[in-house]
Amino acid sequence: MAEKRFIKGLFKDTAPIDQPEGSWRYARNAIFNETDGAVSNEGGNQLAGYLGDKNENSLYQRVGNFNAKAVGKVEVDDDRIILFLVDVVAQDDPDDPNTHSCEIGIWQNEVYSTLYKPDTNPKEDSNNHLNFNTSNPIEGTFKIDSKEDLVIYFTDDLNPPRAFNVSRQQRWLESQGVGAGYNFLYGIDPDDSHDDHINLLNLFPHSGPVPHIEMHDIYWVTRPYQKSVNTGGGLLTGVYYLALAYIDDDFVSTNYVTVSNPVSIVEDYDHTRPRHKKDGAKHGTQTTKAIKWRVNNINTDYKYLSPVIIRKMGDATEAFKLNSVEIKLDRFNRMEIVFSGLEGFTPSSVNDVIIDTISYETAKTIEQLDGVLYLGNLKGKVDLGYQRYANNIKLSSEIKTFENFDVFYATIDNLTTGFGQSEVDVYAGVFRDVDASQSYRYIPNIYNFKGYQRDEVYAFYIAFILKDGSMSYAYHIPGREAISTTLTVDEDQTNNNATTGYPGFEILEDSFLTSLAGSTTVVSAGSDDFANPPNAISNTSIIYQDLQGLSPSYAKNFHFFDFSRLTGARGMNYWENATETYPNTDDFRVWDEFTHVDVNGTIQNEVGDIRGTNVRHHHFPSNENRERGVFKLITPPGGGTPQSGHKCDNDHTEGPVNPKPWKVSFKAYMELRSDSEVVPAAPPNTYMTVNNISGAPGAGYSGEPHAEHDAMAAELEKQTASVFTHSNLEPFGNQVQQNRAKVLSFRDKYPFGDSSQIDQLNPDLPGLTNPSNYINATAQVVQPDQKLAYETLWFGNYFMADQDMDVRMRIRINAWYSDCQFCNPEFYYKIRRTDGTYDSGTFGLASFTASEGTRGCFRKTGNPRAYIFEDRYIIDSTTSLFTLGKGDKVYVMVKNNRNFFGGSDKTLRVPYSSKCDTLMSGDSPLIWKADDHTYQGEVQFRVETKKEPFDNEMLQDVKINHEVRALGFTLDDIKIPKSIADQVQGFRIYHAKRGHSDKTILGQAPAIPMRPDNAIIGLCSEAWTVSDPFEGQWIMQTETETPQAILRKDPFATWTTNYPLYEGVYRGSKMGEEERHGHKYFSYYDFNLLRTKNSLAGATHVKHQFFVQNFAYQGPTTQQPKKMISKIFEDTSTTPSIKRIEEEWGWNTTYNCYPEAVNTSLFIGCHYNAYQTRNVDGFSDSFRPFSLPKVLNQKSISYLRGDSIFRAEALGFGGTVVNEGGDSSIIYAFKDRHEDNAYSNSISSGCHDWSFYGSYHETNPFYLAGNPINPIHVNGKKCNRTNHVKVDNLCAFKTDVYKSIDTQELVWTGFEVVGQDLNNFIFWDKESADASGGTHVLGDKLEFVYKDVTGTPHPYVADFSVKTLQTEIQRDNTGAKIPEEEGRAHIFGGDTFIARYGFMTGYTPRDSQSSSRPRRSLYYSLVETPDNINFRHIESDKSLYFPGTSAKEMLDKFTGNDFNHMDNIKYDENFSAVNDIRPAFPLPIRESKQDEFSTRTHRSVKADLTSVIDNYRIFKANQFKDLPKHRGDLWKLSTFNNLLYFHMEESLYAAKGKQQMEMKDGGEAFVGSGDIFQQEPDELIQTDGGYGGTQSQYAALTTRFGYFFVNAVSNKVFLMKDTLSEISSIGMESWFKDNIPFALTEYGYGNCVSDNPIQGIGFHSVYDNKHKRILLTKREFTPTEKFIAGTQMTNLTGNGNCSFVPMGKIQFFPNDCTFKIWTAIKGAAANCTTCCRWRTLPMSCKGEGQQYFNCSGWTISYYPELGVWGSFHDYIPYLYFNTSTDYYSLTDRYVRPSWCTPLMVQQGVPGCLSASDSTDWLGSTYGNAGIWKHNGSRRGILYEENTTDVLTAAEFTERANQFPFEIEVIHNETKSIDSLVSSFNYTLETFNENNISVLQHGFTNFYLYNTFQISADTLGFDAITGDPSVIGTNLEYLINTRRVGNNWKINNFRDMAILADNTNPYYMSTNTNIIGGINTGTITSSDTESMFNIDGMIERINADYILLNKEWHQRRKFMDKWVGIRLIYDNISNNLLNLYSTDVVARKIYR
Repeated sequence: MAEKRFIKGLFKDTAPIDQPEGSWRYARNAIFNETDGAVSNEGGNQLAGYLGDKNENSLYQRVGNFNAKAVGKVEVDDDRIILFLVDVVAQDDPDDPNTHSCEIGIWQNEVYSTLYKPDTNPKEDSNNHLNFNTSNPIEGTFKIDSKEDLVIYFTDDLNPPRAFNVSRQQRWLESQGVGAGYNFLYGIDPDDSHDDHINLLNLFPHSGPVPHIEMHDIYWVTRPYQKSVNTGGGLLTGVYYLALAYIDDDFVSTNYVTVSNPVSIVEDYDHTRPRHKKDGAKHGTQTTKAIKWRVNNINTDYKYLSPVIIRKMGDATEAFKLNSVEIKLDRFNRMEIVFSGLEGFTPSSVNDVIIDTISYETAKTIEQLDGVLYLGNLKGKVDLGYQRYANNIKLSSEIKTFENFDVFYATIDNLTTGFGQSEVDVYAGVFRDVDASQSYRYIPNIYNFKGYQRDEVYAFYIAFILKDGSMSYAYHIPGREAISTTLTVDEDQTNNNATTGYPGFEILEDSFLTSLAGSTTVVSAGSDDFANPPNAISNTSIIYQDLQGLSPSYAKNFHFFDFSRLTGARGMNYWENATETYPNTDDFRVWDEFTHVDVNGTIQNEVGDIRGTNVRHHHFPSNENRERGVFKLITPPGGGTPQSGHKCDNDHTEGPVNPKPWKVSFKAYMELRSDSEVVPAAPPNTYMTVNNISGAPGAGYSGEPHAEHDAMAAELEKQTASVFTHSNLEPFGNQVQQNRAKVLSFRDKYPFGDSSQIDQLNPDLPGLTNPSNYINATAQVVQPDQKLAYETLWFGNYFMADQDMDVRMRIRINAWYSDCQFCNPEFYYKIRRTDGTYDSGTFGLASFTASEGTRGCFRKTGNPRAYIFEDRYIIDSTTSLFTLGKGDKVYVMVKNNRNFFGGSDKTLRVPYSSKCDTLMSGDSPLIWKADDHTYQGEVQFRVETKKEPFDNEMLQDVKINHEVRALGFTLDDIKIPKSIADQVQGFRIYHAKRGHSDKTILGQAPAIPMRPDNAIIGLCSEAWTVSDPFEGQWIMQTETETPQAILRKDPFATWTTNYPLYEGVYRGSKMGEEERHGHKYFSYYDFNLLRTKNSLAGATHVKHQFFVQNFAYQGPTTQQPKKMISKIFEDTSTTPSIKRIEEEWGWNTTYNCYPEAVNTSLFIGCHYNAYQTRNVDGFSDSFRPFSLPKVLNQKSISYLRGDSIFRAEALGFGGTVVNEGGDSSIIYAFKDRHEDNAYSNSISSGCHDWSFYGSYHETNPFYLAGNPINPIHVNGKKCNRTNHVKVDNLCAFKTDVYKSIDTQELVWTGFEVVGQDLNNFIFWDKESADASGGTHVLGDKLEFVYKDVTGTPHPYVADFSVKTLQTEIQRDNTGAKIPEEEGRAHIFGGDTFIARYGFMTGYTPRDSQSSSRPRRSLYYSLVETPDNINFRHIESDKSLYFPGTSAKEMLDKFTGNDFNHMDNIKYDENFSAVNDIRPAFPLPIRESKQDEFSTRTHRSVKADLTSVIDNYRIFKANQFKDLPKHRGDLWKLSTFNNLLYFHMEESLYAAKGKQQMEMKDGGEAFVGSGDIFQQEPDELIQTDGGYGGTQSQYAALTTRFGYFFVNAVSNKVFLMKDTLSEISSIGMESWFKDNIPFALTEYGYGNCVSDNPIQGIGFHSVYDNKHKRILLTKREFTPTEKFIAGTQMTNLTGNGNCSFVPMGKIQFFPNDCTFKIWTAIKGAAANCTTCCRWRTLPMSCKGEGQQYFNCSGWTISYYPELGVWGSFHDYIPYLYFNTSTDYYSLTDRYVRPSWCTPLMVQQGVPGCLSASDSTDWLGSTYGNAGIWKHNGSRRGILYEENTTDVLTAAEFTERANQFPFEIEVIHNETKSIDSLVSSFNYTLETFNENNISVLQHGFTNFYLYNTFQISADTLGFDAITGDPSVIGTNLEYLINTRRVGNNWKINNFRDMAILADNTNPYYMSTNTNIIGGINTGTITSSDTESMFNIDGMIERINADYILLNKEWHQRRKFMDKWVGIRLIYDNISNNLLNLYSTDVVARKIYR
């Protein structure tokens, strides 16, 4: 036959007769291509190194790390391999209390070095170890970054994907020297780090401890202050948040893991006085502020903190990224972050903070392509399974007390000028230091103590901070359960006597109000609803039925009444949603620490079950609960009934009152002198002038120079030259020098500093005080009132009125006349009105008297330096009366009107002084004394204002002070199982954002009754009551002439009788319903509603909160501005007379209803008495007023526009709302019989009348009209004028709020428990051992040690209480506990402020029954509000507010300004912001909680090679691709030809990027985006069931020849090149079909994942670069006979479990894919019939497992370049890795340890009782630690070595296992006919160990076989089992082989098959056979034994098929149509064989 060449590889798919030419049937340990065209024996593997670093542990010398097993590798550049090791002995030992050791090492230059090996920790505290496990092999990839650092990325589907900077770790180790630092990751001491230090390796940056941000608040001192918001910056007004992330040395950033509560920035500071001036500002206003946050709980594993500032300013939300801040902690382990707005920052995106880069808990597969890292088959567990425990958390209301809340000093000056005329905050003569920390202007209070609305409903959640800093789902915390205890409402126990009293109604909170809903609610006295009182003497009201009528099917008592005081209510009301129920899932069972699932799957000790019940939320207590109300009850200093929180006080004051009422005389002096110009020859009239300081000195009388005159004039303060002119006295006329006249500049020369001095020459002039006769008054000193009037009204050169007044004026001058006849001066005045008009006129001349003996000092004629005394005249004007308004100015002028006779130029001269004193005589200059003053003239005034002087006793300064309480809460029974606690680092508390639709309380504000009446609209009573009222209608143009129903929007409640009588006004069960004057209609002023104009459609009822007793003040005098008014003028000059309308400027009431004056008042709340639903006889106890909720009339609620007439009848108001000249508000009306009993705001005859009922009185402003603490007395009469108002909640009945619980937007309260604080909430949820060796059982509370900042330990036991944590465990900076009374405890972070709210209301009456006087009132009340009203601001007069503006100015400027209009309420709503920047998300309850993404691939940001930032660690949230789920899970990501392959279990997908397309012109075009995620990937081969999938992740391999993988389900092997090829079908299809399945499949394991070659079951592969082949290895466990026997046992009968199931029975459990054996419990009594259990069998062929499992498998090679299979191989390692030239493997065939050194014995290594010697040698001293290099020079030896010379070379050769090289070929060239084979030949080259060709036949054995024959005749030993085995026939030179040419010829072989006399019926026919006989049997080979025993890749000759002593005559020659030849080389001589061809010598036979 022709030679057979070996070119087509291993082929077993055909019968031998059809074996393809050029293929071989079997090969073992063969390689192809060693020499072209040859099949050679494969080199063995040799020890190249070992696992374990001897520098890290000296035990590893000579043996390596004997316990180590590699669980994965990453092949990197420069032939470096990163290996991941685990201590497999510790891992597999369930009794080992320590966590198994793991490490990362590097294989480089055939040396293994440890890189990182963390210390092991106790298993219960095992979160700081690598946690590698053989159950989860590792795969990975690598990158060389921009710093040229080697970074590896790896995953194992158990731990989070990780990244490890190898270079960085190597630098650290190099810095430490040899053998040190392995347990330090990047140089970080784990003892100084946190428990989760290891997570610094996480690919998704793992934050570790999240920073805790707080305000720096010095709260423990007497006067608290804060250091967080201070000067030194340039922040704009707005709200700021701080977000923090970590950055490591590699500039890898975590997500932003925490965001602070908002910090409000306004212009003013805490030291601003008065405090109410610290208000808001328009957003974006520049300030000088900076914010300093304090940060603790910092992870020092990171180098930097990355701060981002988020600013909400106006409608914009912006982010600014600050420079990274190096982490440097102070001695308290804190640091500070400062933002001033001046430092460098980069604009950023809020989304960078809000949107996390995504993270997953595990990833199955990892790959990179084109600079992008991909992860596949992901798990991201967000649901920790805590909901069932959250259902058991208890919430209790708590309070934070502000003892002196927002103290306001309502002094007269503060109300008038805003402390413009007195020292700020001076009260009772003493400066009062207002505590800045006692209001919500104080930033730490906003940050820490923002509370919750009382009587409101909230939804709360708990969410956990995971170890990586991300958040778990938020778990709903149900509200409390309903309590069966009844509450009594509407009772009145007379004298506490139940018999004679009115017992009211006993109600249950979750029952209906009345039987309208078909249910009983009242349980006393047999009554079934409120319509039938339970006691015959009790009365009831329809109110109860109307409340039920709001929702007959759902309205229940808890909607309307406060049950928070019931025992067990924990200070909370009840709430349930009517139409939302908890889903019927296990999440809504209720568990505590003792609940568990037993071994039978039954839940034990369940606390409760809320599945299917109504959803419950948290209903906070109302103010009716006086222990939780806004106001703390305080007993007055003098004793008496406790009052609601007020600490108000009043003190007598003298003002100042502005304007002060005047009744005073005073005068102002003036200086006069002649004009400095020379009198002309024909002079005109000469005028006296003043202040001529502009010109040079000129000539005066007789040409005298007047230099001294000018010098004196220069002393004057002002000159106003333009008021008068010569000709017409018109202002601002043209002036010429000779006719100018200046305003007299009055300058008081009287020395008030020395009031004893008076003018000696004129004792009758200065200091006039007698108002009845001030002209001839007795000389006296100046009085204080005179001085004050002079300083207030006189402005140096004019008089200006500060209010309406009458002023009497006269002028007096002294002068000297010469040569003048009838020279009379004239006195002029001019009045400049505020409206721009002028009045002018003259004074008369009263007297012209020469004062003989009275001399003045004049210049001496002819001598400018001499002065003389000459006689003078005193000239007086008449007295004139001027009526002035505020702001009117009066100017006066003196004119000399002389007649000229004789041409004399001598005229009126003005003296300089009343005396001349010279100190030097002669011509020396005159020197004036310092105390001299000139007297030249004066203007005398008498001022009388229209207001009478006030009685100072009526002026009171008031201190407004209250002790208020912010409402918060605390939590108990936060019980966290240890299993969950191990996954988290803390928790946070959230509440659902309370949107308008979720509010049951829409607003809170004072409600002011509107007054019904019938009147003509558009008129006033003054116009109606004139003689002809139709004239008024004519001018006012009224719409109708008949009265109509109206509602007056009064600014306050007036007399009780001014309101209608209503039937059925309910006053409680005692009083019942009566006809009473009542309040039914109201105006309402909630700040938030007016600001936002949110819908009022949901409003249904009102709940009174407080009956407020106000301090009541009469307001200041206020005028309306003048306007053009119309009057009727009757012209009687005609007949008949004619009436016409004329206009004039001013005021008029008769025809215009436009009065001058306005009625004003101010009301400041003091007593706030909370309403109760228990009646105490009306208001007999004003501290506990009674009221029921009041239902609104249908539709009777609306916004009311300012300055409007609102036709409200259609809304049920019953009339038109008159609001002309009024403000915007909300109006509403109660339903019939819901009216309030009218309360009276009364006055007393002992007090000044004021404007309550519309009259105007000229009394002084701001009289204290009612002091609710200590009413003052006037003239012996009690001044008990009072004002009250009700503060109401506007409510909306809701059946459901926050629906559904899993769709809410959450707000973080700012409360978190992190670090060691978490220990207080942990319990043991399973039987466990702790670090100290103690054991714990289910339900045990965690015992822990709390270390304070000083390091002092404090032992505690968890008690699950937040209050305990805050008050007993947590410590301050000194290590001391923090007392609860310091207000730091409890949880806040709500949405509600408590604020003093100032608002204006009023209107101008325009109805025929009301005076026209406008009415304005200013209120200042405490309210709960979602807006921080303190921070409203002013932008113009339209946006004024109190107290930012003084009360006086507010009342003055109300006209024309609607301060309540939404456009005029200036408030940056960001000051109401909550912490919603990074919310958690509620647990989904209606949809599946997806935490497994088995078909998802997520990609990183593309790497930037120029950046130091590792983009491989940044995964954007939306950068993922989910593949179809019908193809199974994603099993492997691979790349080939620059394409990404998604390898699913059942199919293969290829990503599409930018596709190349060849054009017709030969060019190329590209289509597609290039983004592989933008296009759907292609399924390579589409079939119904899928094709080309894989379930063998570690067998998938990319080579330069294609992508290789195994499909274990279809039993196929594939190679993807240009197309997908099924390479298993290349001659090996049948074999793979038989050998890919696992042996355990038939025992139930088939549906389990079998993809873990590390553990021993699965496929993996490697590429051999040297031989260009792929090696595919299968590892598996095969059952032993004992295992098989155990599975075949059947159950028995018996009474106990132990007798029912036979001992040793083995059963497969599919739920966890384990085999379990039924066995007795260890240590149980022998006679115990129930002490049995299923115990898991270890999946191992060592230890106990070897009784049940054998280790098995195979390896086969494939040559992708040739497309052929090559050979089977005897190595079955658990791990391969390769370099650029070689490949290596690791084995686990050895026991551990396989060798014991003396040091191991010394250190007590388990299993090493004595040092090993050569007799203990099992193949290697390194055993499983060895790293074995393949294609070695020693052939046939696998995983054995003698490198330490334990054996001699001969001993090693003898004792080492030698695996043979085998090759089998089939010759079937004559298959058409039978042939007889006589010999065969093979062409071979043989090389010895020295690579020298030797003439040897090479092979050591052979055998031939055909269909029935086989030639083997020699026994040997199996290389694998070591058992005796038929190994063929020995080849012996010249015995059966000889060399012929280049061939070796083999003969001398015969058939050795056993023969049998076969009497099988087939051969025993009874018919006559062909030789004429009857068959008696036939000699055949065995029909009961097969020729070969085939076990996967091993084909052994069946010894039972061979008869070694077969008789020669029976040994037949080989005859068949084909023959198989097996050539075997035992490899002992270690030669290299190159087999080129074979052929056979055969001849045809014909028998």
